[in-house]
Amino acid sequence: MFIIFLLSLSFFEGTGQKVLIPGGTIIEIELGENVNSSHNNTGDQITFLVHSDIKIDGKTVIAKGAIAKGKVKRVREGDAGGTGGELNLIVKNVIACDGSLVKTVWDPITAEGKTKKANAFLTNTLTGGLAKGKGEEAILFSGEIFEIETRTDSFIEVYGAKTHHLNAQPKVEHEVSIKKPFKVNLSSKQPPQEVVVKIPKLKTMTMVSVLWMNGYQLPSPIATRVLYGKGKVSFGWWDFFKYTRNGENVAIIKIHNSASGKDLIQMNFYCQFK
Repeated sequence: MFIIFLLSLSFFEGTGQKVLIPGGTIIEIELGENVNSSHNNTGDQITFLVHSDIKIDGKTVIAKGAIAKGKVKRVREGDAGGTGGELNLIVKNVIACDGSLVKTVWDPITAEGKTKKANAFLTNTLTGGLAKGKGEEAILFSGEIFEIETRTDSFIEVYGAKTHHLNAQPKVEHEVSIKKPFKVNLSSKQPPQEVVVKIPKLKTMTMVSVLWMNGYQLPSPIATRVLYGKGKVSFGWWDFFKYTRNGENVAIIKIHNSASGKDLIQMNFYCQFK
């Protein structure tokens, strides 16, 4: 307890004021990653971001960009019988301005893939029945906005202007743009194992990792495989694209011991979702 008290003093200054966040307070959140019935599993941890400040009596109690923690409660893949995939997510809590966890109602966030209807002109050669084709996967896209609500009354400490903020996106020393768009099929059951990206002006690299994507600090850095002497890096396909959005994207990449001396690079690229 003594250690926790000392840590709290390092974050805040001045005299704290207790503010009540009533149960039933509505919070808008946005999904921080793509979730797919063919790639995710039951129990996967999912990150959401608070979409806008929550204020009580003019005081910010939950800040825009704060983390809301969720998980995959149920998942079912689309099957060969034509039944579409299914996703069921819940949000467990959200981080308040003093760093405490505010519990939320576990109302499910769901998605269902399209079920393929039988085609009267095609028959299944094995069973003689009508052919349906594989049901479509269920997908929830990064950036989609949902509403959740707090489960019970919660008191938090507000310290004037000194509130709990997320880490700010770091400044970069160099910026590159990938001209050719990535064509991404998130429903693909057998996507490529990796995606190769050429980073101009970098010839020698020892280690590369993705730290941020679209203003969001990733739960853990995306490691890469470096193709030495070619200025290229290779990412795991789903590791990388699960954080991207349809359209323009911005990634912050850490280059360790680069020959150019550019430690942090902003990579601008475009995705076309199928």
